[in-house]
Amino acid sequence: LPEETYHAFSYSAVFDDAGAVAGLFCVVVEETERLIDARRLNTLRELSARTVGARSVADACARATEGLSANRKDVPYALIYLVDSDRRVLHLCGASGLEPPHPSAPSDVPLDHPEFPELGQAMATGETIVCQIAPARRDQLPLHADGWDSRPERSAIVPLAPSAEGGAIGVLAVALNPYRPFDENYQSFLKLLGGQIAAAIANAQGHEDERGRADAMAELSRLRERAAEQVRDSEERLRHAVRATGIGIWDVHPQEGRRDWSPEFLSIMGASGEVRPDSDYFASLIHPDDREAINALYAQAYADPDRNRYAAEFRILRGDD
Repeated sequence: LPEETYHAFSYSAVFDDAGAVAGLFCVVVEETERLIDARRLNTLRELSARTVGARSVADACARATEGLSANRKDVPYALIYLVDSDRRVLHLCGASGLEPPHPSAPSDVPLDHPEFPELGQAMATGETIVCQIAPARRDQLPLHADGWDSRPERSAIVPLAPSAEGGAIGVLAVALNPYRPFDENYQSFLKLLGGQIAAAIANAQGHEDERGRADAMAELSRLRERAAEQVRDSEERLRHAVRATGIGIWDVHPQEGRRDWSPEFLSIMGASGEVRPDSDYFASLIHPDDREAINALYAQAYADPDRNRYAAEFRILRGDD
């Protein structure tokens, strides 16, 4: 079977006793592991550099697939799926090497989908699952990168887990290089890819949550300011109505021991603006025949915290009489 390998050749002439070239000495050095490791390490660097500035989950997925597209040999195509809040359906959030919609890249995949059971298995076990690509879907895949006349035959489903404690938030589906064995190095490379992508998504989600909290606080502040404006507007209209109708208004602040009388109420009671309207002064303005009943009703209103209505009729002695 064909295999992707790299070798360095060094040629040296072999001379006979007369000094003439009698042959050729060729030294061959295996470079496959070194070059492939360097290629994969560069992909990890590129992925890290691209995703570091992501501020949303969608942006993190887009940046990640852009970084993976630079290494079509080890990652012929890659799909990022994230699970919904109910953990029932995976949604396609990024694609590299394939243009959705595509039979191998459905936009939504239930975890119990019979055609893609490996996605649910990877989510449930937290382990990388390797599977054969169905012939019908394989025939619709693009040819391998760099002009290789072949299509991937297997794919790996890598769980995306930002931390060991939490469950997987999705999966990374990667087509495997048909000319390289899926050995320990390849598996370790994909695990590192999944870890970096999961971390980038988690960081972006944190930025989204923080921005959401800031937006919520800003909206709350706007609502409070709007409510305050409405209160101020209502109070202003009430003041105009009070002035127009001659209605008097008085407020009692029990905890502060303070009473506020509107100018109209002061006028009704025959009091000047310099008067301090405390309870004794108010009681002195009540007609003596009504004073005891009003004081009792007043005390009853104070004693019952659930009482939200206070109404009484009584005669007054104007302060200027």
